Amino acid sequence: MATTQLKTIIPGVTMRVGKEGRSLRFACMVRGSRFTKTYDEAPVEVLLDCKGRPTRQLKDAYNAWKTSCEEKVGVHSRFGLKEPTLGELLATYEKFATARSMDPRYQRPKPRTIDTALKNIRILMRELEIPENAVYSRLFNEDAIKEAFDRLIMRKIAGVSAWTYVMSVKTVTSPWTKTYWEKAGFLVRTVKLPDAGLVKDPPRYQRPTPELIEKQNMFYASLQDLEDKQPFLVASMILHLAMRPEDIGLLTAKNFFRGQDGRMFLTYTPEKTKHTSKRIVTWPVPEALWEQIREYAGARLDAGLTMISSIRYVCESKLNPAMRMFCGMESSTKALYEFRKRCIDYVYHKYGINAAVAISGDNASTIEYYYFDPAMSTMAPTFETVPIRGIADAAQNGQNG
Repeated sequence: MATTQLKTIIPGVTMRVGKEGRSLRFACMVRGSRFTKTYDEAPVEVLLDCKGRPTRQLKDAYNAWKTSCEEKVGVHSRFGLKEPTLGELLATYEKFATARSMDPRYQRPKPRTIDTALKNIRILMRELEIPENAVYSRLFNEDAIKEAFDRLIMRKIAGVSAWTYVMSVKTVTSPWTKTYWEKAGFLVRTVKLPDAGLVKDPPRYQRPTPELIEKQNMFYASLQDLEDKQPFLVASMILHLAMRPEDIGLLTAKNFFRGQDGRMFLTYTPEKTKHTSKRIVTWPVPEALWEQIREYAGARLDAGLTMISSIRYVCESKLNPAMRMFCGMESSTKALYEFRKRCIDYVYHKYGINAAVAISGDNASTIEYYYFDPAMSTMAPTFETVPIRGIADAAQNGQNG
């Protein structure tokens, strides 16, 4: 009578049960080469669930092992694919992702998402000093990603910003990309991201100190002296209307209208929430700000163009780095967002949650966590010291949203 039992759990995975205990055997063929590996004392709960089916943990372990065997041979056993270099990966992703974004069937990912992913991956490459001619798996593995993340944190990069860089690795290996990679002749796998604990969660809003607020006000005022007035106009739209930069970049003359009461209004649907809440923001524009818009961007608006020629250039090349340096906000990757937060915080305290929802386009729970400092609820936010006292004027006599 046989004392040893063999059971195939999934193709390539066999469990052996005998007097001496239980063992697990992995096996696969890659281009005529046979690979095997045996694990002794494999616990049943790791192999089979309560219904006797193979567990996800087992499947993932086998697939990871089989992948390592394929990498030893250098090509994918089924498709004859090869690993791209990082340079090939970035160039190929940019090409097919851009084509997909323009396809009316998808229109995603957005061009900004593509640009951000490419930029962030290059940041991780520089952090680990990995050249573009290295195979992509030098960076696209859990250990390397964790090391890059830890280095960013050590350099006092905010946890949420560091995690944004890491998430770009997942962006370019999303499930929808698999077919495109294979068509290009490349084998690119989705990478398991490292456990970063709670640092990937944005912190609750804390109002800046009076000293920092004063520096921010001085920085804002200094923008008026620049020959190029676009940075000043962008900062004004953020500080006085709580707009996100990407939404400012899409504004045309169609986003402004004169109300029956004679006031000028701004109306738009925030890009960030257009596919979720679809909330429309409609908010009165301070007369002083409208005059500024007409003076610095009137010709563009009249010609049917966007109000700002290149919002990304204005924010990333001019405003954000200059504000970080001027205000001592070196660890902030989105320094301009402090203007948006201050505006919403001010509206919340002065006019209530409904007004804050109306001007921001976010829901109440988001505002109360990310734009409202409960520890400062008894203190009026310092806002009136900025050159254009638009919020109070605009919010007076009702809000619309």
